[in-house]
Parts: sequence; structure tokens; C-alpha cells
Amino acid sequence: MKKKNIMKSCGVDLRIKESNYEAEEKVIAKSIENSFQINQYDNILNSEAYVKTLGPEISNELDSVDYIVAAGSTGGTITGLAHYFKNILKLNTEIVLADPFGSELFNLKNNTDIKDSYKTIIEGAGKSKETEVMNLSLIDHTYKISDEESLYMCRKVAKFGYLLGGSSGLNICGSLKLIDELNLKNKNIVVICPDAGYRYLSKIYC
Repeated sequence: MKKKNIMKSCGVDLRIKESNYEAEEKVIAKSIENSFQINQYDNILNSEAYVKTLGPEISNELDSVDYIVAAGSTGGTITGLAHYFKNILKLNTEIVLADPFGSELFNLKNNTDIKDSYKTIIEGAGKSKETEVMNLSLIDHTYKISDEESLYMCRKVAKFGYLLGGSSGLNICGSLKLIDELNLKNKNIVVICPDAGYRYLSKIYC
């Protein structure tokens, strides 16, 4: 409801569609002049945006980037950054996927069939299939993270003045699992925190 109210406050014509929303998007886009369907799951410009923006921003700030930890849904962020550091800069940066329970990305990457009936409440993380944007072959490590772990981390980090969304808590947990598993020391680990927590006050911080 909070996000709906934010959009309405900006004068958005908000139309709620519970199912088959992608087909509805196409119809709306064709009916409104000078409009288009973004299609973030299959639009390759999604990942290319991170190649041109966030990738260079990170590389300009750090002398070295050993690991990047991010979640995957559309795949734009993690694929774009992986392509930038691995294929364009030709670095040995390793890419880490933090995946919530209920998502199939961990299984798809590791060729496993771990079944769970979990339905994550973390928004913007996890997917039942690999999108056109996602390139799982660029990922080096994957970790399953529970909602409980992610939300606990959000509340813990908030005590230091950082109000983050659930996917940020997920990624931080993924980085800690990485450090613990590989016993990492003196490495530059970039953790993507893509969302602010004010949209999730009743879901995460109540």
C-alpha cells in the first residue's frame, strides 16, 4: 500500500493487475501515445545499464574488487556487473548470488533439484526461471538465505543508521556466508544494497 500511495502522489495512473499483467502492459503501452513497455525481465538494456553506470562507479572507487555479492530477479544488476568486471575489464572478480528460499536460481546454477514450498517475502530477489537478462554462467558462488536471516540482518544494520530493504539484508547475509565458507581475509567485497527500507516499515521493521 505504501508504494501504491507513493506512486499516486506523483500523479501516476495506477492500474492493478493480479495476473497476466505482462499481456496487459502490452495493451496499455500500445493504447497510450509516446509510451512503451519496459519489460525489465527480457530487455537486454537492463543489464547494459549497469555496465555503463554502476560497474564503472565501483571500479573508480576501489583499487581492486575481489567479490561482488548481489541478488537476482530480472538479473540486470548481477549480470551487468559480472559482464563489466569479467569480460570488459578482464579481472578475476568473482560474482556471488544471494538467493532466497523459494527461488529456483540456486538450483538452475548448480544443476540441483532442492525442493521447498517456501514463498519468500523479500521483494526484488529470486525467480522461478532464468530470464533473458540473467546469465547464470557468469556466477561463481551461490548461497541460499532464509527470510528470517535477511530480516534479522536488516534490523541489525538499522541500529547503525542504515534503513535497508529486504534484498539488502539478503545480500549482506550472502557476503557473510562467503567470508565464512572461504575464510576470507583482506579482500574487497562489494555488497549491493539496492533498496531503502522506508517502503517496508510494516513488513520488516514492525
